[in-house]
Amino acid sequence: MHVSRRSPILGMVLLFFGCSSSEESPPPTPARGAIELGPPVSTCAITDDTTDLEKHACLHAEKGPFANASASAEPSAPSISKTHTAYTVTVPGDAQWVAYRAKDEGMYAFYSSPKVRLAVRGGSGQQLPLACEGPTTGACEALPYVVHARLAANEDIRVALYPAAAGEPFRLVIEDLD
Repeated sequence: MHVSRRSPILGMVLLFFGCSSSEESPPPTPARGAIELGPPVSTCAITDDTTDLEKHACLHAEKGPFANASASAEPSAPSISKTHTAYTVTVPGDAQWVAYRAKDEGMYAFYSSPKVRLAVRGGSGQQLPLACEGPTTGACEALPYVVHARLAANEDIRVALYPAAAGEPFRLVIEDLD
């Protein structure tokens, strides 16, 4: 049996050109499984700072600026990232999604009217814990419910909305607590 000396070289050339690629493969997509709406977490503490921030959010809820959003499936969730904006959000069915991008890392308050429970998914797909939720201080009748969550800066998060009545629009104002 005759073995050519070129076989190893030809094999290496074929291996190099046959397996190399000029395109990089895209990073893996984070897993996006179901998100759980757990039992309500502890009620938010009432301080002078939370009362002042609630009053600030109330100004937006009553005087604007205003924007509309219709929640949708997670991949196509509309952005509600405009600062100092009162959103009128419609959730057409069961839990639907909106997208938010925090400018700074820290605790954020999601004020709503009427009561809307929510769950938050971070940019890498993990469900984020809620810090607290419950009735507001009462300083603003226009926003009776609040949920606090710690968010990372410049990360596209998704918020699953669970309003008491699907199809009924509700008001949502998001404020940075830090």
